[in-house]
Order: sequence, then structure tokens, then C-alpha cells
Amino acid sequence: LEMYSLKTSPAFEAAIGIGVRLAGVIPEEAGPISRFASHVGIAFQILNDLKDWEGDLENARSSAGDFCGGRPTVLMAIAHERMAPEPAEKLSQIVLGVGAHSQDSIEKKIECAKQLLADAGVFTAAENLVIHHRQEASAAAALVTMPRFREVLEFLIEIAVPRFSSFERTKNG
Repeated sequence: LEMYSLKTSPAFEAAIGIGVRLAGVIPEEAGPISRFASHVGIAFQILNDLKDWEGDLENARSSAGDFCGGRPTVLMAIAHERMAPEPAEKLSQIVLGVGAHSQDSIEKKIECAKQLLADAGVFTAAENLVIHHRQEASAAAALVTMPRFREVLEFLIEIAVPRFSSFERTKNG
């Protein structure tokens, strides 16, 4: 989560800060922009991880691209915290072998990994983190005293961290 805060949150903070300055307001006087941006950035990245397991048409990516590419995600961190030794070892073997197989075999391995993650409650835990960080961003926005600026921040939450990700819609029908 710290990595996500350092990766994406600064972009949100810079964009908001520039907008505030263009409006003639000193960012420090506008409200808890840094806190807001931190939570939006983290939630945004977690949603990105969740979308990766369904394929991300917005970013033209196939399913489990981060997993297959060996890129670290919060989902894998959660898996390492939650999984019993046997399924964790099985997941590790899939990660190590995913690049050395045919496309059919890779798809089967991805489905197996996805099931291991689901069985360990990884997707649910990640969704709960999104909800938590979305709520924290909303709480930070609520502290902004300028009504129009607060509305802009609330709109940004809806755009960057929608209530129902494509992953949740697919999973829940």
C-alpha cells in the first residue's frame, strides 16, 4: 500500500494542487489535499489490480497481465499473508512456470491461480481495502470548506474509484 501511495497518489496530488493554484487558492489552505490524494491513489491502484484479473479493456490488457509479468501487486501481498503453505507453494509454482508454457496452458494456470486467490479471500480483502480508502478519501473531502471544491473532489472519487468496479460487476453478475 505504501508503494501505491508513492506511485499514484503524487499524480493526483499534483493535479489537484495545480487546479487549486489556478483557482487562486493556496493548496495548504484548501483542505487535506495530500490525505485525499493518498487514499484516492491507493484505491485507484487496487482497483487496477482487480481489473487485471478480468482483463482490462480500458488499458488493452489481457487477464492477469501483472501476474504473468511477475509485477508486484497488493493482491499477491494479501495472498502471501492469507494463504496456507500448500496453496501458497502451488501459487508460487504457477508464477514461476507461467512464461514457459503454451497459451492454452497459461490460461489454465491463470484460472488455477485465480481460484487459489479467491479461495484465500484475496479478492474480497482487496475490495474491502478499496472501500476503506474510498471512505477515507470522502472523509478528507468532507473537511474542505469550499463547497464547489468539495464537489470537485467528490466527483473525482466517483471517476477514479467508482463504487462498483468492473471486477465486482463481473464477479457478482
